Formats: sequence, C-alpha cells, structure tokens
Amino acid sequence: HGAAARRRGRIAAGPGLVVALLVVASAFPQASVARFCSVGFVGAPLRQNPRARSCLGRKGLHRPAPRIARAASEAEADDTSSSDAEQWVKAGYVVAGVAAVGLIDCAYLTLVKLGQAPLICPAGSDSSLEASCSQVLNSPWASVGGVPLPIFGLAAYLAVPILTLASGADWPERSELWWLCFAMALASLGLMAVLLLVLKAACPFCAISAFTSATLLVLVEMGKARKFGSEARRGVLALSLAVASGAAGAAVPSTPGEESFVTLTEKYKPEHPPVRSPSSAAEVALAKHLAAIGAACYTAWWCPHCQEQRENFGFEGVKFAPFVECSLESRRQNDFCKEKDISGYPTWIINGDRYPGGRELSELAAISGFTDFPEDAFKPRDDAVTDYVWR
Repeated sequence: HGAAARRRGRIAAGPGLVVALLVVASAFPQASVARFCSVGFVGAPLRQNPRARSCLGRKGLHRPAPRIARAASEAEADDTSSSDAEQWVKAGYVVAGVAAVGLIDCAYLTLVKLGQAPLICPAGSDSSLEASCSQVLNSPWASVGGVPLPIFGLAAYLAVPILTLASGADWPERSELWWLCFAMALASLGLMAVLLLVLKAACPFCAISAFTSATLLVLVEMGKARKFGSEARRGVLALSLAVASGAAGAAVPSTPGEESFVTLTEKYKPEHPPVRSPSSAAEVALAKHLAAIGAACYTAWWCPHCQEQRENFGFEGVKFAPFVECSLESRRQNDFCKEKDISGYPTWIINGDRYPGGRELSELAAISGFTDFPEDAFKPRDDAVTDYVWR
C-alpha cells in the first residue's frame, strides 16, 4: 500500500511541478534549467517521465533566448537606429549648405536692386557680360508688384535651412519642404525661359540661383524616396535637369547685336546712349517746365528704364529735361544720390514728392501742374522706337 501511495503522489504532484519548472525556466539561465531537468521530476529520470518531455525538443533541451541576448539585440537595434538618425541629420546639413549658396546669391542681388551694392559679374573683365547682367536686373521681369524678385528668392532660400535643421533626422518627411523646393525649381524654370527666349541675355547670378534650386529639389526628392523605401520620381528629376540646363545656358552670354542697348551702354559709358526719337513742341515745353519748378529725375547710364524715360522726351526735349546722373563708371552710386536716398532708377522728385519708376509725359504734366498743352498732346512712343532698349 505504501508503494502504491507513493506512485499516486508522484502522479498527482506532476502537473504542479511542470508549472513550477516553467516559472524557474523564466527566471534562471539555461544552464540551471538543464541541470534541473536532468534530475527529473521527483527523482524520476527525465527521459523516463512523459510529463517532463515537454522540456525537450527532438534534439534535446529547448533553450529560450536568455535576457542578456535579447538585451544585446535590442541595444544593437538602438545603435543602428541612432546611426541612421545621425546620417539623416548630416544629410540635412548638406541641404542647408546648398540653400546657403542661393541665400547669399539672392542677398547680393537684393542689395544691387536697392542700390546698396555695385553690380560685379563673376567675369568682371567681360564688360558685355556685366552690361547683360544690368539689362536683366533692370528689366520689367526683375520685379513683381514693385518688389524686387531677389527678395522672394531670399525668403525662400532662408526657409529651406530653417525647415531642414528644425526637423532633425525627419526632414525628408516634411511635405512643406518638398513643395517649397518644387515651387522654387518651377519658378527658376520660368525665369530661365525669359532669359533665354525673351531677354536673350546672360545673368550668371540668375544661373547660380536656378542651379541651386534644381540641386535642392534633387536632394529633397532623393531623401524622401530613400526615407520611405521608394524610388525618386522621374518627372521630378526631369524638372531639375531642365532647370539646370537652362541655368547653364543663361550663364554664357550671347554676342549682342550692334544696336543692342548692352553694346551702346559700353560704348558711351558713363554717359547715356543717344536718344533716337524726335521731340514735339509739347515735349520740349514740358521738359523746360519740369526744370523750372525744380523737379529732378534720378537715373543711371546703364539703366534701360532710364533710357526709355529719356526717349519719351525725344532728342531735343532731353536736353532740357532735369535728368540727374547717379551712377559712376564703376556702377557705384555717387555721393549726391546717396544723400538724396535714391534707391532705384529712375526716380522722379516733383514738388518734394517721390515717384519711383518711369512715367508717361501726360502723367508728369498732371503731377507738375503743366497746362500749356492738353493731355492728348503727349503721345507714347511706339514699341519700335524703344525696341533697342530691351534687345
């Protein structure tokens, strides 16, 4: 009876010991569990006890991954994640550095447009290139609503590093950064088309800005694709290539024609090129009236808008009109115009009031109170007359 009771006790205690063994297995290293299982359950050899065989696989003891191994694996994963984040931050520095090139470029062009810095083209020894730069920066395309176009570029190039560096390793996920770079590249493509097809002039500074915007779009697009495990879109890369190609074409000046304004300014500097159109009696009378009341029109010899304003008076009237030259031969503003705080050309000052930009003669007559001739006596010049100014 005693032996039978002991056998029944062993069978009854078996399930409880299985649970206890599982608890031990979760709390101790594999070596301890192996030694425990080798003893068996309640003195029975391990391989002779069917309830204990769950500890074994087909080839022996099942060894769950120890906590140290799991911790090492997690630490390795954390190191990999930290390394990836560091690489993305460094890539963000590259994006910010490229944007800094465009920022400096647009800042300089802004100062030139505001008359606070002289225009010095990268190939300063090439006078035709410098005149070509001047033609572009003083064309109607160089401003939007009276605001110099480089100011918009300055703001855009400033926003790119701010968005990039503020996002850390997550900058490729910023959709507003991508759209900003896309808009900049699209605007640059339009401006390159104007340079090459409309103005037909070179502008190395404009080319630098366009190439910078194309590079930024490629970097942001590639970063976004890699971050999300996809491929860069071909259409976006094609746009960047088109902008870069346009920039290459805009950086090289074409040979201007003999009658172009670029050639004429180089020929007559620091004086204005000769006015070609004849004057009417009304135009001569208005020129004398403006001079008599102390009005003044501040101009620069290299400014196409100023030449167009002079053409409005004709070659006789321009002799009496109160034009004041502000630019030295080096294209720097002279001290007199600095004292007058002239920031753009042409600028009219009539009866103490400023009127920036070119004006029709009928408007000047109304502003200055000239009534000797009716308004319809002042006829605007045909485009054919001033076409050389924008050629």
